Amino acid sequence: MKRFIIVGFIVAVTVVGLIFWQHFKHPSDAQARQLLPGTWHVDFSSAKQAEGKSTFVIAPNCDFTHKTVSPDGINTIESSGTFQVKHGVLIETITKSSYTNWHLPIVRTARIVRTDKREMVVIFEDTKDEFTIRKDAGDA
Repeated sequence: MKRFIIVGFIVAVTVVGLIFWQHFKHPSDAQARQLLPGTWHVDFSSAKQAEGKSTFVIAPNCDFTHKTVSPDGINTIESSGTFQVKHGVLIETITKSSYTNWHLPIVRTARIVRTDKREMVVIFEDTKDEFTIRKDAGDA
């Protein structure tokens, strides 16, 4: 009887561990890439400073266009480039921009903290800023 209880306890712990592992594991690079296409908005409330509005439109091949509008609506920066996902890192390469002070191309990397079909949370490796990016409801 004691052996049966011990074996049952080990099986229960193993099953619970597998459930938690499945729930909290990061998506594969392929899964993250499949979730990228669509229209995404940066939620600046998750950043250190609130700044305007920022929208990415990402194509199925991971090319993107990006538009940022300042909080006062006066200044706009438009850019384009491509995204890649490698080893759980989102790699943004900007190849064209209306901001003339940038030296192109610009490559930025961000660790993907979590992602699903509606939301992606990333931490940029250069600034350590965390951003939440939300997908338009029609694209999710």
